[in-house]
Amino acid sequence: MNCIPKILVLMTTYNGEKYIKEQIESIINQKDVNVDIFVSDDSSTDSSYSILKEYEKQGKIKLIRSKCGSAQKNFYNLINLASEDYDYYALSDQDDYWLEDKLTIAVNSLSKYKSTYPLLYSGTSIPVDENLNVIKKSEYKHHLVNTVEEAFISSNSQGCTMVFNKCLLKLIKNKETKTSIMHDAWLHKTCIIVGGKIIFDKIPHMYYRQHNNNVYSTLKKETKTERILKKIKFIFGNEQAEMRSKLIYEWKGNFNNDLTTEAKRVFDELIATKTSLCKRIKVIFSKRYRSKYRISYFKFIILVLRGKI
Repeated sequence: MNCIPKILVLMTTYNGEKYIKEQIESIINQKDVNVDIFVSDDSSTDSSYSILKEYEKQGKIKLIRSKCGSAQKNFYNLINLASEDYDYYALSDQDDYWLEDKLTIAVNSLSKYKSTYPLLYSGTSIPVDENLNVIKKSEYKHHLVNTVEEAFISSNSQGCTMVFNKCLLKLIKNKETKTSIMHDAWLHKTCIIVGGKIIFDKIPHMYYRQHNNNVYSTLKKETKTERILKKIKFIFGNEQAEMRSKLIYEWKGNFNNDLTTEAKRVFDELIATKTSLCKRIKVIFSKRYRSKYRISYFKFIILVLRGKI
């Protein structure tokens, strides 16, 4: 690249005093990119905010204090407030650790495509313990989810690996979902339905720290019965039905002029399954509606059969 790209890292924090410094330093030490860090602290009750204020005084971060109540809403808050003076935007958790080439690799991947189209890079990560000792090697078990049909069924993009371009930022600003879907899944799906390009990197460039305070942690052991009950609740619960139905109408309302022809066709097909048994059967047996993520696929089939999409 002829010039050093400008990247704004969007970091959310809440009671993360133990690991914030390491994560911020790993972002500051990214090579071959011009990085600014924009942090939204969600009213932490530990020393997180004091730590962040010191970084702000040193001119290393821009800091705001918010009352969002969840990481999901906090990320949307940052996206809506983000300056459009940057080439790329990256999402960051408060407790991970980035390898120094993380952003360079992402930007090099994104720069191969026209910046006038929405672009989203995501990848894998290396699970580590509190002291950054590798728990297990990151294995490439995912495949690229890049069709509207499969994206509606499942999503496999990890938010803390995401980097996206200004075009996508402008499209999603102030159009966040009011459903319970996680921000990274929503961003992945939204990029696809507006005709964006998904770049998936199977080589990890960051450490994904696992500890007992993680929202999602492999350290939280579950019994076999608990795992089974969780899957049953996911498959048959009404929350998923309401969420997916609302998502379609939100997307049609917020992105109607930007939706691809394919996305409009898929949404019309799915809406039709609410009132037509023939349409349900057609969708269920269509080869276009398939996913390698079996639990999510089974959930989708159940919703279609019930006319709950």
